[in-house]
Amino acid sequence: MRSPGQLTGIEDIEQVVVGRFGSAPVKVRDVAEVAIGKELRTGAATRDGKETVMGTAMMLVGENSRLVALALAEKLEQIRPSLPEGIRVEAVYDRTTLVD
Repeated sequence: MRSPGQLTGIEDIEQVVVGRFGSAPVKVRDVAEVAIGKELRTGAATRDGKETVMGTAMMLVGENSRLVALALAEKLEQIRPSLPEGIRVEAVYDRTTLVD
């Protein structure tokens, strides 16, 4: 169950009404055991047939896409030396060519 910002703990989740039996509310605690589990995996990225980690930079509305692409490329260069051995970062899609 996902409910961002409204539920603060297990007790709150247990109190969520999921239905009615006649006039009686049926709560999550009535039909399920509530516990903290692992975070759900929401997707996977692959490159050259191997699983990889992919990040996406989001541009704010009204920003200059060319300047954002250049600033992002510069930031990647800045963090590259701080990465652990064997880890590399590279842009797989750079809008600069498209924008130009």
